[in-house]
Amino acid sequence: MIALLDCNNFYVSCERLFNPKLIGKPVVVLSNNDGCIISRSNEAKNIGIKMGEPLFRVKNMLANNKVIIRSSNYSVYGDISNRIMNILKSNFNKVEIYSIDEAFFSLDKIYFREKECLYLANKILKWTGIPVSIGIAKTKTLAKITNRVIKKRHEYKKLDFNNVNVLEIKEKSILKYVLKNTNVEDVWGIGGKLSIFLKNNNIKNALDLKECNEIFIREKKGVVLHRTVLELRGTKCKYIEDTVPVKKSVCVSRSFGRKLSDYKDIRSALIVYVQKAASKIRINDLFCRTITIFLKTSKYENNIYKNSKTYTLIEPTIDLRLIWKISDKLLKKIYKQSFFYSKV
Repeated sequence: MIALLDCNNFYVSCERLFNPKLIGKPVVVLSNNDGCIISRSNEAKNIGIKMGEPLFRVKNMLANNKVIIRSSNYSVYGDISNRIMNILKSNFNKVEIYSIDEAFFSLDKIYFREKECLYLANKILKWTGIPVSIGIAKTKTLAKITNRVIKKRHEYKKLDFNNVNVLEIKEKSILKYVLKNTNVEDVWGIGGKLSIFLKNNNIKNALDLKECNEIFIREKKGVVLHRTVLELRGTKCKYIEDTVPVKKSVCVSRSFGRKLSDYKDIRSALIVYVQKAASKIRINDLFCRTITIFLKTSKYENNIYKNSKTYTLIEPTIDLRLIWKISDKLLKKIYKQSFFYSKV
């Protein structure tokens, strides 16, 4: 069996940890340079604030509903995440850290699974102050869905919950009910375009996807979606990866605090990003073979522009001077005047 641990509204929970006055109030946390909403409290979700919404679009809505806005602090979030993951690793041997606020872990050879996970959730809350939800199932995909059920209880009114933050669906009839009431776009790995394709082929929910013609799915959309179908059927295709894979690329990009038009300002920002990228390369004992520089305006601008250039070196390098020299030349090739840029 596999369990998925997910921190509830993680960035908001971290902010509440240092400011208890935020508890019970609608709160949102913004992305780099306060661009978009990346975390919402349950109170903010109930108002109708959507994930990824640009701040300028919902400023009036936030003000009218007295929503508290917080800028992100990734160094703090990362530190709290490390504490949570270390607690998890001290209790279970096989752990895969999936993201800053999510981790899969194995429950093989553990009989009282819900009891053990409830003990873990309470321990994390007591030691870090962060509430978590844990979904238990035969596969990663089903564990994702089970975890979602905990947070979306109102969508599954026929279910009885023994715990507020831990759930294992043991009966086939209950699993069928859950899958039938889970929209296909809410299945792990199903994006917007793929969900449209599935709905056009009368696959509207997770149960439809589970019971679909797997040969048709594989022929039309490939092995990745086919594995999702098998995982919904209880066949394990995605295993817990407890060893960190070697990075194949390093990306450093940030939205500017304000729109930039002057070439010198953009170049100054790029210098910092190249230094950070080179530092990451050295830390991971890697070499740079290919360099790509991209520059773009916001998609909400009247004049939209984006471009990128790539250069492949003859021999890999970790020489920051050479990496910067090439990056500088690539920027000159893609930069155009009269645009207000948001990111490089």
